[in-house]
Amino acid sequence: MATSPEKNKTFPFGQNMVWYPDPEWIAKSNLQKFMKKYGIPDYDSLMQRSVSDIEWFWQAVLQELDIQFYRPYSKVIDQSEDIRFPH
Repeated sequence: MATSPEKNKTFPFGQNMVWYPDPEWIAKSNLQKFMKKYGIPDYDSLMQRSVSDIEWFWQAVLQELDIQFYRPYSKVIDQSEDIRFPH
C-alpha cells in the first residue's frame, strides 16, 4: 500500500484512520466518476457545491443512482418557508 501524507489524520472523535485508498482506487471510484461528469475538480469543491446548491446536488445524486419514485416529485427541496426547515 502506498504511503500517504494523510497518515497522521484522525476521524472527528480522535480515532486513527486505518486504511487509505491509493490513487488507482480513487481514480476508479464512483465518486470520482461523478465529480468528473459534473466538472468538479476535487472533494472540497464537491462539498462546497453540495451545500451551496442543495437542489442541484440531490437531483444529480438521484439521477446518478437511478433512484426512482412511485410518484414523481415536483421539487427536490422546498425551502420556501425557511432555510432551517426544508421539505
